[in-house]
Amino acid sequence: MTDGGVDAASSDASFDAPAVDAPAIDSGGSDAGRDSGMPGDSDHMSYFAPGLTPELATRLVILGDSISAGAGAGRSSLVYHALLADNDESQWPDEADDDLMSLTGGPVEVLDHSRGGATTRNLRGQTDAALDEIGLPASGHTVVVLTIGGNDLQSALIGGDPTGRILDDAIEAIRMMALRFLDPDDFPDGTSLYLATVYDPSDGEAHVDGCFLDLTLPEFVEALDVWRERYLALGEEVGFSVVDPLGHFHGHAHNYDNPDNPYYDAEDNTLWFSDCIHPNTRGHHELRRLFYEAMDPAYVVE
Repeated sequence: MTDGGVDAASSDASFDAPAVDAPAIDSGGSDAGRDSGMPGDSDHMSYFAPGLTPELATRLVILGDSISAGAGAGRSSLVYHALLADNDESQWPDEADDDLMSLTGGPVEVLDHSRGGATTRNLRGQTDAALDEIGLPASGHTVVVLTIGGNDLQSALIGGDPTGRILDDAIEAIRMMALRFLDPDDFPDGTSLYLATVYDPSDGEAHVDGCFLDLTLPEFVEALDVWRERYLALGEEVGFSVVDPLGHFHGHAHNYDNPDNPYYDAEDNTLWFSDCIHPNTRGHHELRRLFYEAMDPAYVVE
């Protein structure tokens, strides 16, 4: 499957399957493990780590794969992290102030080290590049956001073990990246880090007409719950937030118009994908909403 998302061997397969019963993790913080309660989206779970202070941010660092690199957004100002830094008032006037500029009271420096096709193996290089650009020890609070894991999961699926060694290696790579950004010696003014789960283009049906060689992949759908659980557990262990497009995008993937789909959303019957894999303009907006929900306690995705 290429970054255009048309066949099953993509270099950037954020093709992520649905989570069904993964428990939300509650750290005991007042906002930890909130469920959005959205229509058609009862399994949307995010873990909000206590003690993060994104309102103090002076910079925003972006890591990850083609989703973070902006595929499907239409233009650069509509990529989810561009909206997160400074929301596009012309496109989303009702949420124009739901961004870091409003939260912090001024613009933040944006450092984008994401790239299409990235896997968790690329996180070390992306982290090195970001740290070199920042200069250590860093002055000012840093916010880090990333989407990663879809390409790893694709490789694991092809290898016949979607919840085995590749997942273990992915979790370790994310852990090492997170620990470097959360090092108080290198970041004395602190870091707030936010990781997105892997989502599901099939709305839980394990099949998308015209995509992924028209294969039906139930093991992919089943694996996504496990990947989400591991992300949530790692966030709780290390101290970063995990936002959940896996649950949030259910009902808005390629089977969005099937009223028999368990995630069918009659109140918002819309597609959030631009191709087989990548979010469209609305999808990037929804990713921005999820990340911002984790940063601003007063904001709740509805």
